[in-house]
Amino acid sequence: NPRRVAIIGGGEGATLREVLKHKTVEKVIMIDIDEQMVHLSRQHLPFWSDCSMLLNSSRSCFNDPRVETYYLDAFQWFIDRFATKDIDTEQVVEEPFDVIIMDALDPQVQKEFADALYNEGPFVYSLWDALSESGVLVAQVGEASTIRSPSGEYSVDRNRLKFIEALAKLGFKAIRDYEESHNGFTTPWEFIVAFKDFDTKAEWFASGAAVNLKIRERAMITTTGESPFHYFDGATMKSYRYPSKGSQVVFCRHRSTAKYCIRGHGLDPKLVNLPGLGNFTKALIEQNSYMGLEKAVPGIFISPHTASLISRWPKEIPFWAHGGFSDILDIYIRKYGRFSLPHIKTKVVIDSTITKFMNQGCNGTNRMGHDFNITEGPTDPHLVSKGEEAAYNPARERQVHYYSNAIPLWDIANGTDLFDNNFGVQ
Repeated sequence: NPRRVAIIGGGEGATLREVLKHKTVEKVIMIDIDEQMVHLSRQHLPFWSDCSMLLNSSRSCFNDPRVETYYLDAFQWFIDRFATKDIDTEQVVEEPFDVIIMDALDPQVQKEFADALYNEGPFVYSLWDALSESGVLVAQVGEASTIRSPSGEYSVDRNRLKFIEALAKLGFKAIRDYEESHNGFTTPWEFIVAFKDFDTKAEWFASGAAVNLKIRERAMITTTGESPFHYFDGATMKSYRYPSKGSQVVFCRHRSTAKYCIRGHGLDPKLVNLPGLGNFTKALIEQNSYMGLEKAVPGIFISPHTASLISRWPKEIPFWAHGGFSDILDIYIRKYGRFSLPHIKTKVVIDSTITKFMNQGCNGTNRMGHDFNITEGPTDPHLVSKGEEAAYNPARERQVHYYSNAIPLWDIANGTDLFDNNFGVQ
């Protein structure tokens, strides 16, 4: 529920128009260096900044009482107010923003000013400090990549690549891209969304119904009584969940050795699948193979919102209303589910049928899945992992599920009891 929003660029007023449709928004600050372009847009393209449909607004969105417009260099505006202490500049007090939207010069434009906007430097650093603790940065980054596009460092998209790398180094927990092909341009356009707090990313996977409910709760009242959102709804949001194939291909051309770039559609094409599972193995099952993929694939997937709701049931719903069912379901999820991160605001996957019970050893050993060994290691983040790959990896995001629990950790001999020591019995 964002209260404060900043718009960088967007002089024609369309971005401002859409932001003002949210009733939670109390203040919008728009910074555009080209005052003449804004005035020409208001004169000749008034429908782009038309807020007359919003009750208690104004005919022009620029005159809405929630709006402050600055005809200044946004680059310097943010540095003056949010630059780190390392930069010698006179600070101007400004409250952080919940959302910052960059609708500025396309990163593909070959100008020094575009380089300064998207490369690692004082402006990008100031964006981090300008966001609240759970703030979100949204940026349009030009024409979308295709499966034929070259790697970013060798194309006009190098500023887009540098921008993502800079955001990852700053500490954004998750960075996603998505395409929009209904904007009236000749090709789809690409957008970057960077989450300062990982829990905020859970909203990205909200169901279509949850998004529609949020729209109902947040939409400004219109003069006609209809929804002000003509282009956006729950079904549209679902189409943004996963990066495009082109984004994945271009990322893997840049990071050809990345883990998720050497697998096919979430599955390793080099591993043999041994179908059919019973109580005992009927042949040697080698470590580097899949075991019963046909049973592992139809697992139970629980979205972040649903998992959070189930966890609250025992506390919020009287026992007589659910008869203990919610407690059982919550225990089932926590005992058998695999959380993608160690907190509830993330997806949960529970293996289906027999595969779940083959891996519940009570002596701390697992036959299948990930072998987690905690060891002491370096604290230098540059030695731990590549920040960009951890925060931004469209190849990983497109592989909806990774069926690690179908991969044996070691060879399983012929005739092995798959349930031995798996029901808490030594």
